Amino acid sequence: MPRHLPLFIGFFSLFLLTACASNPPRETMSADAPAGRKIVRSASLTITVDDPAAEGRKATALIHSHHGVLYNQNDEEHLTWISAGVPSQTLNALLADLGSLGTVTDQTLSQQDITDRYADNAAKLTNLKALRDRLRVLLDRASNVQDVLEVERELTRVQGEIDVLEGQLQRMDKQVSLSSLSISLQRKRVYGPLGYLFKGLGWLGEKLFIIQ
Repeated sequence: MPRHLPLFIGFFSLFLLTACASNPPRETMSADAPAGRKIVRSASLTITVDDPAAEGRKATALIHSHHGVLYNQNDEEHLTWISAGVPSQTLNALLADLGSLGTVTDQTLSQQDITDRYADNAAKLTNLKALRDRLRVLLDRASNVQDVLEVERELTRVQGEIDVLEGQLQRMDKQVSLSSLSISLQRKRVYGPLGYLFKGLGWLGEKLFIIQ
């Protein structure tokens, strides 16, 4: 029997097992999915206020009171912009509290269901870890240097894929648990005498053409 035939048979068996395991029936993958849905939520809020800087400080205090994390804050003359991460379960309550800072002129709330993608990655990770364990057994049984090098090379590749998938799952978990929030606090326009005059003329001109 050729010297490397047992190692070849071992790799071929691993290939067959992994190929079958990495493409399970859809029902199996659904059964392994988490009981709850994996929902990524994000929100943006535009508020008109008298003093953006002062209301920005109140906004950051509200974010912290809801156990959020402040990512960035930029204060300009007429605008304060804030980005933060907020626990998903407190996002709606925080949006309601932020609305009391001024007049909400725009609000968007979006969500993305990543349950299936999460379950697929989790299944792939399980299969790769099983393959890694079998490779370690082969490594212990390797009888010469060339066999050891071949198994170690494959083991390194598999471990790299495991690390990537684990990182992806961790990022997904963070996205699900911590919603992204963007807040724009804009200074309220204050009209001078001429401003009110032209505003009134505009209203009068509109009424001349449109009654209702």
